[in-house]
Amino acid sequence: MTGVQAATEAGLEAYIERIVRAAPPFTASQRARLAAILNGVAPAAGRASRKAADHEDGRA
Repeated sequence: MTGVQAATEAGLEAYIERIVRAAPPFTASQRARLAAILNGVAPAAGRASRKAADHEDGRA
C-alpha cells in the first residue's frame, strides 16, 4: 500500500466513523454488520438477511 492509499483509507475510515456516530442508535447486530463491512469481512451489498434486519428494527 502506498502512502497515498494509506492516507485515503485513513480519511475514509474517519469520515465513516463520523457518519456512524451522528446516526441514530444502531442495534447490536447492525453495529456488528457495520464492523464486518468496515473490516472487509462481509460484503457491503449483502441482502440475504434483510428480512431479519427489518424485523429486528421493528419494521415489517
